[in-house]
Amino acid sequence: MRQRTDVRKRAGTWGIRAARRVWMSTAMLAAAGCTQSGFRMPLTGELRDIERQAVRFLLTESDDPSPLHRMHAIEALQDAAPVSGRARIRAALRDPVPPVRFAALMASGTLRDRESIEAFRVAAEDNDRSVRVGGLFALHRIGDTRRTGEMASLLLRDPDPQVRGNTALAIGKLGEPKSVKLLTQGLKDTHELVRLQVMQSMVLLGDAKATRDLLFYGHSGVGPKMVEALMTLGTARASIAAELFEYRLTEGPYDEVRLAAARGLGRLGRNDGLQLATRLLAFKSDGSGPKADPPEQQEARIRTLAAAALEAIGDRGSLGALAGTMNDESQPMPVRIASARAILGILGYAQRDNGIVGG
Repeated sequence: MRQRTDVRKRAGTWGIRAARRVWMSTAMLAAAGCTQSGFRMPLTGELRDIERQAVRFLLTESDDPSPLHRMHAIEALQDAAPVSGRARIRAALRDPVPPVRFAALMASGTLRDRESIEAFRVAAEDNDRSVRVGGLFALHRIGDTRRTGEMASLLLRDPDPQVRGNTALAIGKLGEPKSVKLLTQGLKDTHELVRLQVMQSMVLLGDAKATRDLLFYGHSGVGPKMVEALMTLGTARASIAAELFEYRLTEGPYDEVRLAAARGLGRLGRNDGLQLATRLLAFKSDGSGPKADPPEQQEARIRTLAAAALEAIGDRGSLGALAGTMNDESQPMPVRIASARAILGILGYAQRDNGIVGG
């Protein structure tokens, strides 16, 4: 196992900014599942090699010293390599850092891993309330709904916005439209990020009003709110948003907006944004951005979104660029993880995953 340094000390530093990273990666990408299914051409020897590299890379990074990297890798394994990644996801249920345990619980619950029921029960009693939410979610997913009602109190009355946001995320991922009534109450939350997560979950559950609200944000929002609106609409494969995606692909005020639109079109089976996403996978900042958004941060964000867009588009012609990015040690780790996930999504590995890496 790779050595971890000071992870227990670092666990206490995870506040609302770390939670926001959890919400973005889980709600926008993990909720999406893999790329479009259907007929896929057989793999050549070269493609099998790339596939094996991607699986092994995610398995390795799921034990990375960085909690954030472990979290991203666990989320990617959930969708891209659910059988090969099962042991690592189970191991992460005991991770010393609460957000990693939360990600592992969401993954295990999504995959309905019944053999982990005792770990779910332990998590439902965890001192960290977000981990507790993950435990309740996982138990519900395997059929134990006796304590699901506790989520209502955590959503509406918990003093920590991170817990309220993660609860909204979990309720949305349960996939039960009847939960919209409860989530509607969460729209009154005093914290903007919690309200946005509630709205995103409502869209994923098919709520028409929340979908219209996000369409409005996609047209008129600013900054991250516009990007997240487009990402959520794409994840939901909201065909009503097709014209918005087309417009923002060409008229988006930022690269992030255009990439979110490209991903949305990809989720609808279109490759309009292929050229843009391929180009921005190698994005290099000119350093002209605000001090609060340093070049390395901007590059990581845009390249990660580019990999997500390429995954959604599903064109095998992008595999070479994605493999190069994944194997480039100078790349930010979130970009490398997103590239590995995209490779497996494009190749449809999850549908063939038998636990033998690259099998």
